[in-house]
Amino acid sequence: MKKKIQIFFILFFTICFSAKADREIDSLIIRLGKEINDEKKIELLLKLSSKFEKKSYGVAIDYATKSLNLSKKINSKKLIVKSYEQIARSNLRKEKYNQALNFYNKTLKLALEINDNSTIGKCYLAKGVIFNFKGELKKSQEFYFKAMPIQKKNNDNLSLGHIHNNIGEIYKTYADYKKAIKFYNEALKYYRNCNNINGIITVYGNFGEIYIKTNNYSKSLEYFLKCLKLAEENNSEDKIADAYNYLGEIYKFQEEYEKAINYFKKIL
Repeated sequence: MKKKIQIFFILFFTICFSAKADREIDSLIIRLGKEINDEKKIELLLKLSSKFEKKSYGVAIDYATKSLNLSKKINSKKLIVKSYEQIARSNLRKEKYNQALNFYNKTLKLALEINDNSTIGKCYLAKGVIFNFKGELKKSQEFYFKAMPIQKKNNDNLSLGHIHNNIGEIYKTYADYKKAIKFYNEALKYYRNCNNINGIITVYGNFGEIYIKTNNYSKSLEYFLKCLKLAEENNSEDKIADAYNYLGEIYKFQEEYEKAINYFKKIL
């Protein structure tokens, strides 16, 4: 019965959230139909593309392409940059890495031309992410380090959190745990500066994984309990489940099987 009630509430809130998102999309489409100013039309097209990123790749690309064509028609380099970036981001979300890289290169070239430092920093970060996904870690690291001074100048704490966390992940892959911990600590500082809870939970989890790899189970336990506490406070179901799984694994490694089973059961 309890499980059925939980499923009902999950479905209920998912439907409510989806309905709200659909109303926002409908509102944007209505506004777009009435808008006569080209620049405002472009902003609405970009918003619609962003809304459809998770729902429909094809629709997201269609709106971003219309934005790009109109931006070129009115010869607005600033809006062309935004349109290129939106197309790149939609491709990255769809894991079309070569297409994403192509459009991030176009975005970067024009952003450099008009001195759009915010977009330049985001492009370097995005290219770092793409090369990371492609398994080209040295290239990935190169672009993260390029992004870092720019985003410091832009005072973009969220991007700096991502950059440092991602560099830490690369060092963890290399089993250079000392450097990984150094970059995770920096990431944690930036995520706290902008109160990004998901980022903080992620870094705690990364610390926990390193301490599992180094057989320091008491330290790992400490960090995954921190993950769990924050995830519960923020109703983050995925993060809660991840924390339960790691806590179960830690107790399994310590041969405390009853505790391990209790955490594994909580995932179900």
